[in-house]
Amino acid sequence: MLTSTDASIFEINPKEVTYPKDRNDLIGTIRNILSDRKPFTMRAGGTSIGGQAIGSGVLVDISKHLNNIVDFFEDRKEIIVEPGVIQDDLNSFLQPYNLKFAPDTSTSNRAMIGGMIGNNSCGSYSVFYGTTRDHVKSVEVILSDGSLVIFEELNALELDQKLELQTLEGSIYRYIVNTLNENQSEILNAFPDESLIRRNTGYALDELIRKYQPFNNSGKNFNLAPLLCGSEGTLGVIVSAKLNLVNLPTFKGLIVSHFDSDQAAFNLIERLLEFNPSAVEYVDKHTLDASKDNIQQAKNRTWINGDPKSVLIIEFFSNEKENLESKLFDCKKWLLTNEAYYVGLIDEYDYYKVWEIRKAGLGLLMGRVGAKKAVAVIEDAAIPLRYLYEYYKDIKSLMRSYDTNAVYYGHASVGLIHIRPELDLSNTVDKIKLIGMAKDVSQIVKKYKGSLSGEHGDGRIRAPFLKDQFGQKVYQILVNLKQTLLKRNYIQGI
Repeated sequence: MLTSTDASIFEINPKEVTYPKDRNDLIGTIRNILSDRKPFTMRAGGTSIGGQAIGSGVLVDISKHLNNIVDFFEDRKEIIVEPGVIQDDLNSFLQPYNLKFAPDTSTSNRAMIGGMIGNNSCGSYSVFYGTTRDHVKSVEVILSDGSLVIFEELNALELDQKLELQTLEGSIYRYIVNTLNENQSEILNAFPDESLIRRNTGYALDELIRKYQPFNNSGKNFNLAPLLCGSEGTLGVIVSAKLNLVNLPTFKGLIVSHFDSDQAAFNLIERLLEFNPSAVEYVDKHTLDASKDNIQQAKNRTWINGDPKSVLIIEFFSNEKENLESKLFDCKKWLLTNEAYYVGLIDEYDYYKVWEIRKAGLGLLMGRVGAKKAVAVIEDAAIPLRYLYEYYKDIKSLMRSYDTNAVYYGHASVGLIHIRPELDLSNTVDKIKLIGMAKDVSQIVKKYKGSLSGEHGDGRIRAPFLKDQFGQKVYQILVNLKQTLLKRNYIQGI
């Protein structure tokens, strides 16, 4: 029962649940499952909003035991971890070394590295640090034939050697390299807009073309690890991962900008990026109001001035105090001359109050009394900033057409506003609404060349719309990619 649900709207009972005790047990367990040709699903923290952590076959839960730090290289700012390591635990280990794993999810006290790689998790600071994909150097993976491989950076000679392998690993490299060589323009045209930092729709073939040799002259050696990021456990099983680390910021500054309308806030986001913030978060009135009646969060509302219709939380990092103070002063002045009715500079000892309300907002909304809940169905689209307010207006209009309220919050700096309609999924009418909304939003996102998934993944909730998003040809390329990785002609080591 505990593993039949995750953070999504779905519930599926697995036939069997297993908890591998260590690395060797995980490898043996997966090979046995593959040999028996049983369907299986990997599960870490179970925080998946798209339904990726549940399945009807064998559920392989790595959260209990595969939570070890394998190796740490302080001088290289690298660490090797097992997939069950919790994000906050990892950063607690790294804090004495003035280092951290950059992605920062709102579920950081329970989200695990394996799941973060599977969903290419991002968090509030992706405009500054990028996504999980940008900080995974290599992954150790069990393929569908039971073989254990490492996807890592390869120079031209090493890539040629991989292409010559007469194994499943060789087949994978040949399919990907040949496919990208032959279909570059079609893939890039079908994928979301290049300006989006968060593009988690489909498998990341566009990322390989745009950033890595031999398809791009950026100088980055070819690496299949980015392809595993965002693949949601459907291409291989992660045994360990080598992560890139970043220094903790020396100085931080936080601004909260209050507005009398959503339009005033949205119209400033693109220009705000000229100040080089580390985060710009949007919070709507519904989320702010939800904190009023919560004993724990009510005491954190000291930074809220009046009754804003929307708030932008703007954070800055700097290694120089004078530089930080200059940014804060200039940004505050600019905001007050651009429709913000109040801009507060937050004392460093009160930062947690701002972020606690931002992170707790969803939980507060879900905990409201009543059958209607803020449902995760259309909540993960990322839209190019130049179209973000138009998209927001389209969604507002759509919600009115369904006579449904919704809550809006999220990572404004990267064009991702989490939108959750309030629905009662025990009600047949609302179930029909949910299906209609999902289809309609898919078309709206495509109109703006957005990404249907920005950080939570396609999962069960968005997978039905992938063919519409990509078109038949590129969708078939993604299908063929998955089929290539799932060719199980033999099981090695058994």
